[in-house]
Amino acid sequence: EAVAAPLLSRIPMIGQAVLGFILPWILAMIAVPLEMLVESGRHVVGRALALAIRGGGVLFRLAGHGVRHLTAALTHLYDIYIIVPLQLERLTRARGAEPRRPLGGGVLRNPADRTGPVNVQR
Repeated sequence: EAVAAPLLSRIPMIGQAVLGFILPWILAMIAVPLEMLVESGRHVVGRALALAIRGGGVLFRLAGHGVRHLTAALTHLYDIYIIVPLQLERLTRARGAEPRRPLGGGVLRNPADRTGPVNVQR
């Protein structure tokens, strides 16, 4: 077998010496910031999660107000839509049509037409 040349046999030893000197510096420059990231990351993630939850609350509150006002607007639109047939019916009845009679006799009247005091029984 051939013996390795003296220059080639020293390369692994020089490489180990260089790595033995540089590797601790590399680990120190990476491990310390990594440790700080792990320590402070918990606080950062907690704050970000709290901010996300509060932001979601604001969005849900805005959506709730929007839905409430939308339903009120739809109610008003329905009132506008239904008032025309009701007013036409009222006008046709006022022109001389006899009032409707319920099945039991008597005349149907609007309770708001009463002008007398309201009796409250206790």
